[in-house]
Amino acid sequence: MRIHRSFMINSSHVTAFSNNEVMLGSHSVPVGRSYKNEFDSFISLFSKKRLL
Repeated sequence: MRIHRSFMINSSHVTAFSNNEVMLGSHSVPVGRSYKNEFDSFISLFSKKRLL
């Protein structure tokens, strides 16, 4: 999943996230403004699947 113009991540390696960054283990990756809505939608969908 692309979260920044310079970064593409594997969503299975996300360990934590906030509004502006994603943690991949001990590495922090910023979430770009133009990718934020797509990332928020993904997180919302992902969290619903984990609850089931």
